[in-house]
Amino acid sequence: MTSPLPKRGPGRPRRPNQPVKKRGPGSALLMALIFTAVVLTVSVAIFDFTSSGVRLTGKRVNEQAAIRLAEAGVDKAVWCLNNPSAPQSDCPTTSGAYIGESNIALGNGTFSSVVSGSGSSRTVTSTGTLTGANGVSKTIKATLSAGGTGVAFHYGVQVGQGGLDMDNNSYIAGDVYSNGSIIGKTTQAQIRGTAIVAGGTALNPDQQQNVQTSDFTVGNPSSQEDAAQSFRAGDSNYLNKVSLYIKKVSTPNDATVRIVTDTAGSPSTTALTTGTLNAGLVTGTYGWVDVTFSSNPALLNNTTYWIVLDANSNSSKYYVWGKHDNSGYGNGVGKYSSDWDANPWNDANGDFGFKTWMGGVVTKLKSIKIPSSVSGATAHANTIEGVDVKATIKCTAMTGSTVSGNVECGAVTGSTIAGNVTAENVTDSTISGNLTCETQSANTVAGTINCPTSVTPPADPSPLAFPISDGNVNQWKADAQAGVPPISGDHVVSANSSLGPKEITGNLSFNSNNLILTVTGTIYVHGTVSITNGSKIKCAAAYSGDSCIVMADGSIDLTNNGIFEGSGTAGSYVMLLTTSNCLGVAQAGCAPNNSAIYIANNAIGAIFYATQGQIYLKNGVALTEATGYKLKLEENANVTYQSGLVNTNFVSGPGGAWVYKQGSYQIL
Repeated sequence: MTSPLPKRGPGRPRRPNQPVKKRGPGSALLMALIFTAVVLTVSVAIFDFTSSGVRLTGKRVNEQAAIRLAEAGVDKAVWCLNNPSAPQSDCPTTSGAYIGESNIALGNGTFSSVVSGSGSSRTVTSTGTLTGANGVSKTIKATLSAGGTGVAFHYGVQVGQGGLDMDNNSYIAGDVYSNGSIIGKTTQAQIRGTAIVAGGTALNPDQQQNVQTSDFTVGNPSSQEDAAQSFRAGDSNYLNKVSLYIKKVSTPNDATVRIVTDTAGSPSTTALTTGTLNAGLVTGTYGWVDVTFSSNPALLNNTTYWIVLDANSNSSKYYVWGKHDNSGYGNGVGKYSSDWDANPWNDANGDFGFKTWMGGVVTKLKSIKIPSSVSGATAHANTIEGVDVKATIKCTAMTGSTVSGNVECGAVTGSTIAGNVTAENVTDSTISGNLTCETQSANTVAGTINCPTSVTPPADPSPLAFPISDGNVNQWKADAQAGVPPISGDHVVSANSSLGPKEITGNLSFNSNNLILTVTGTIYVHGTVSITNGSKIKCAAAYSGDSCIVMADGSIDLTNNGIFEGSGTAGSYVMLLTTSNCLGVAQAGCAPNNSAIYIANNAIGAIFYATQGQIYLKNGVALTEATGYKLKLEENANVTYQSGLVNTNFVSGPGGAWVYKQGSYQIL
């Protein structure tokens, strides 16, 4: 009898020909259901993710559309404020003033706006609402100024190539930046802050094209987002600045200006230096606008370089670069591109308006004191002579000076330094700190001597562009000329009165003492301006926190105690500006001492600005701020800077054209 086979346990092999036990139909169905469930779950997840993305994209698109509607409300407010005689159906007013509108249909939605404020400033709050998109709404807020131009006076004194001369006991309470030398009679002349003297700039441009026969838009269309002009350097020297003949449409952003090398007749992508075209210095009227750079590149004679204007693309806010269609500049050509560093360059069929200015002129800081009361100051110039400063020094060469801080220079001779010295060559000096140099001789050093060590002297500071451009001046003249009719000939103030905007083809003067002239709009005088004893020029109260302008082509003479006031609101000033070129040399039409502006008495509350001439401060005069091509301070004269000047806004007047104030845009 055959014994039965034992049952197969785990891991035991199945006997040959042993039948496999089949799963029932329920198992297959279960597996199918599980597979289907997994597929459905993944599909639902993918669908939900995709739907969420679509919803998110749709939401963002709707929000952007609502913002555009809100911006339309701001644009409408600007138009209505600038067109007070528009029909009520276009611009409804309340008590004669446009204060906004509600539920104005536009495209696929509506906007509602509210205009508030007084004087020369308005705030517009506008809400755009999309129809049929679950009521998506966005609100924006912007500030409008009556033809305002923001001007930042960062320095108590800013001086052009004419430089700064200071007599004994005169002082400047604030920082000074000068494109020309700063010279004190002795170290009794004080700068109570940082003193910077830029590397000198030649008086005449090295290369230029100054004929404009047509307009060339930059930034509109997008294919012309960037433009460039080539030039061939006429000298082997440093490039200090360029000037562009330019205007703008609406309010474009600042643009970048690059100096690049040439590649096969087009701009390369190798930038030698960069600078900023300040949009605030460009107006709707053509003018020359200076651009200075972060560093001053060394150019080679008879070598081709390019000025590249790199702007943003915007169909309504862009620049216009003046162009000469006949290509009158023989050493270069104008081109344009949609992107300066990534796309081909195309021929602009002409030359753009430009000037290049070379350096290489020695400038100095001499016989000036920065007193011990000043902390953290810097004195920086090509050459420093005979100074007594509590400051850090940077220079190419320093002689005969006493310094409380550290020194970083090319050469140091005959000086006493309390801090550390880093220089190429040091001789006959007393140093309380450490000395690092390439060569040295006859020095007394209290600290460690690290010589010879390779040293690279600091570069000269770059010239600083003035805070007001020729374009700004031309625009203000046009604003004054809008006050028709002009005053033909001289205008004599004989009683308390208001004036502006107004053009005076002759001179402006006062015929008796203690009179008040209230500026209600920009005043442009072709001749001279003179103020008599105790007479006052002030801004109208409607200027609020903004400032007003009296400008002249001739000189400005404040021999007899003129008084100046803003509107009565903090931050408001009177600016007296002249384009006179009186520089201290005898010529017709100058104020005393052959000056463009002559100030013999205190003039707190005013800003003085001479674009091409000399400002002369008589003995004991006190000012708030002075900017000029050249500045002279007699004994005891002083300038005391007020920090609010960095945000000064000049407007044509309460009746001037309303414009969007750059930087005020907010999405609420």
